[in-house]
Order: sequence, then structure tokens, then C-alpha cells
Amino acid sequence: MAHPESFYHHIYDWQDMPRDSLLSTLLKSCHRIMNTCRIADVCALIDHLILQLRLDGYYRLEVSSHVYIEHFQGGRQVSYDGLRPQKGSENRTIKVVELERAIIFKMHFIQLYLFKHQENAELLENNKDACLLWLMHIESVCLQASLKDLPGQSLTAEQRCHADSMNFHIDLEINASRLTHQASQMYQTFNERVMSLLTPAEYIQPAKYQQLLINAVTLHQEQLSELIKKQYGLFSSSKRVLEAITHVS
Repeated sequence: MAHPESFYHHIYDWQDMPRDSLLSTLLKSCHRIMNTCRIADVCALIDHLILQLRLDGYYRLEVSSHVYIEHFQGGRQVSYDGLRPQKGSENRTIKVVELERAIIFKMHFIQLYLFKHQENAELLENNKDACLLWLMHIESVCLQASLKDLPGQSLTAEQRCHADSMNFHIDLEINASRLTHQASQMYQTFNERVMSLLTPAEYIQPAKYQQLLINAVTLHQEQLSELIKKQYGLFSSSKRVLEAITHVS
């Protein structure tokens, strides 16, 4: 599915997605990410997945001016004294950079750099869409955390009065609450449509199972894309309003 250029633009192809253990692992991790709202917990889940899959590389996560960077090699976290990784994408576009020996995923809040080896190159190539879906869940939690942090910015008494006259905090709270409710509904649908297939209660004929999984993941990706579009819209507009308020002397 193609998204508007003003959004995280990527064309997903679930029809050709291999039904292997990596897809299952990533989807289960998506389920855990949706069930948390703390960035520290998100980082722990990223660490766990990278260590579980024994991937080499690093990630850089930046939320509300807090930067989290972790490097991995040989199935363990390692220290790194080289250049500090820079922010991934400054806008809402998805960037996937294919190098001979690495693949880089760049989004607004997270950048993931993975080295390719003979053992994992084909696996990474075949599961790029699933990796992107996993990263989109991280972006959604980062947006949720950023929206939560916005009202906490320090304002002068005059600026607070100006914000109150515009109903800034009330409107932000109401709109953010609606998005939280939408995320909760998406999580419930994911449980019913996707997780039930990862641990089916009874045998499903392979061809039917594959189509059910394609349909379920496609629906979830559409719901997640719509949620993030609204989250980013609220985040961007609220930041602009807050910047205007802080210019009040």
C-alpha cells in the first residue's frame, strides 16, 4: 500500500512476505511494544529483539531531547568509542538505505543500522517490510511519549495565561486521549486477528492460514499508519502553537 508523500511513505508487499520465524518474532515484539508507553521499556524491547536475533549494528532513538544509543555485536551489547550516530530522518518519510554490507532504516525518531553477513543477508532482505512495521510501532510510542511531554514545557505566567485563553492544554489532552483510545482499539484488533494466528487454537490449512495472516497484517498496517498520521499531525500542530505561545513576551 502506498501512503501520501506527506506521511511515512513506503509500499508494503505482504503477499510476497515469507512466513518464517523472523516474521513471527517481529510480530510478537510489535505486540509487546503496543503494550507499553515508557521509552525505557521500548529500548529494553529493542535490545531484547536484537540480542535474540543475534544481529550486529546499532540503533539511535531520540525522544524529547533524550538520546538513546546502543551497539551490538556477536549477540551482546558492546561499547563504542567512534563517531556518535546522527539523527535518522528529519521529516516523516521512511528511508531504507541499502549498502553492500549493511542496511539502514531511518525514521523520525529511530535509526537502525544492521550489518549484513552471509548468514543473515537474505533473511534481512526478505523481511524488510516486517522490520519496517516493527519500527513503525516504535515511532508510534515515541509520538505518544512526545505528546505527553509537550504540556510539561516551562512557560512564564503570561505565556500560561495565553495558553489557557487558547485552551491549548485542554485541547491537547482531549485529542491525545482520543488517539490513546484509537491505539487501544488497534491493540485489541491485533490480538484478535494477528496474535490468534501466531498461536492458533486449532489446525488451519496452510493456504488459508497464509491468506488469513496476509489479511490480518495488512489491516493492522493500515490501522497503524492511520494512527501515526494522526499522532504526527497533532504533535506537529501542537508544537507550532506552543512555539507561538513561547514567543509571547
